[in-house]
Amino acid sequence: MRFKPDDAEICFNLGIAFSFVAQSEKTIEQLEQALRLRPAYPDAHFNLAVTLAKIGRLTEAIEHYRQAIQLRPDFFEAYDNMAEAYSSMNRMDEAIAAAQKALEIAKSGTAFSGLTKVLEARIQYYRAVQASWTK
Repeated sequence: MRFKPDDAEICFNLGIAFSFVAQSEKTIEQLEQALRLRPAYPDAHFNLAVTLAKIGRLTEAIEHYRQAIQLRPDFFEAYDNMAEAYSSMNRMDEAIAAAQKALEIAKSGTAFSGLTKVLEARIQYYRAVQASWTK
């Protein structure tokens, strides 16, 4: 099988493969290539955001989570991960908003009750952190 660098799906799959072996730069390179070939690719935006967040590039990660959500408005995992990125940046208002949206999506689907309880607890945690700053 010959590699086709002009196939977004192949670049995406290579990016995922590189992520499994902790090759962040190669992961980013392949996922960015997939997005050059197919800009409206929510899974590529999401996985690129995950990789960027892992290496501390949170502002860029949030932008790709947003793009994934724009393309797939019910993208629970993107909202959930975006909430964590905002929290890591101490942007609690935005973390709460993203977590609440994730919770809304989880409740509207077939999510198990444990997931919604985790999300509710996370929102309470974000609010507690935020409240501690105002004291």
